[in-house]
Amino acid sequence: MSPMRSMATAVMIAHASGGNMKEPEGFLGLRWGEDASTASVRVGLQCDVWTPWLDGSAFESCSNPTHDITALAEPARVRLIRQGKRLAALQLHFADCHARQRRLREAIRTEFAIEAPDDDDPHVTWESGALVRLEHDTADGSCTLTIAGPAFGRAYADHRLRESLGGLSAGMKP
Repeated sequence: MSPMRSMATAVMIAHASGGNMKEPEGFLGLRWGEDASTASVRVGLQCDVWTPWLDGSAFESCSNPTHDITALAEPARVRLIRQGKRLAALQLHFADCHARQRRLREAIRTEFAIEAPDDDDPHVTWESGALVRLEHDTADGSCTLTIAGPAFGRAYADHRLRESLGGLSAGMKP
């Protein structure tokens, strides 16, 4: 994604305060704030080791690259994100996203009651900081759906904005 498009995406984040969109309190039968170890067992992960989400971050993650689940009627790898011992978010990684892009976008819009144009990736940030965001990786054709409660949602949005602004400034150097 170009630095300008990244910046435009960051600036155009929708803040939902009403309508039909209700911020997610969890997904896949998991709820933000529940014990992350218990949540990992319920989605078939063995999370003996949690790794830092970002250096210096209050969040840790756990995933298994060889364990797929079905989410939104598509195969996906799940990554759980915790703060302390409590579940804060999850990410679903879908391989070969181009082949399933239309179905996946529609499933996300339906599941979370998101109003977005058919050709746009769903991306909503609620006033609380909770978010749902689908992002594509053009390098390998995959995509990642992040579903987050308020604490991780704010940290994730801040991180993505810093990345976008860094890319923008690098793109503007002579």
